[in-house]
Amino acid sequence: NKSQLSSWFTRVHESGSAELRCVAAGMEADAAAICEAISSRWSTGVVEGHVNRLKVLIRQMYGRAGLELLRRRVMSPLA
Repeated sequence: NKSQLSSWFTRVHESGSAELRCVAAGMEADAAAICEAISSRWSTGVVEGHVNRLKVLIRQMYGRAGLELLRRRVMSPLA
């Protein structure tokens, strides 16, 4: 929960690890999003999986095929 995350940030800032403090500083900027991601029952995992699949297809076909073939590969569930 939010108080535990805040407590962790405090402990990290008091520690001697510069690398960990740097990570914590970046996380503090997104503390609200982190708390929501932990507590929410919703996930974007499926969407991220599809985005990664599309990126792989585009990288594989870059400069090799036209838009129509790319469109067919993207729309194919077995691609």
